[in-house]
Amino acid sequence: MGSPLSRSWRGVAKLPLRAFKHWLAERVDTLSPAMTLVVFIVPVIPLFPLKLVGFWLLVHEYWLSAIATILFAKLLGVGVAAFVFDVTRPKLLEMSWFETLY
Repeated sequence: MGSPLSRSWRGVAKLPLRAFKHWLAERVDTLSPAMTLVVFIVPVIPLFPLKLVGFWLLVHEYWLSAIATILFAKLLGVGVAAFVFDVTRPKLLEMSWFETLY
């Protein structure tokens, strides 16, 4: 049966991420390296307001809610960035400045 947390992770594992990753990789292959950079950056932008909410909670001394919100935004951001970077890496490495930074 397992804990509620392990059950929720099983639910995440059932998401069609492999199919979405394949679909996204096919789309990225048709883009220029510069447009691929946009694809890499854009998914993280919607998380910024969530970080602002965490900061607002922090300013108003809702410590636990603030910490939870900021940690959630950070973890989600890292997960999304890692997922998208895995798909966009080959195209991004075609740019010499990006390859140098990488």
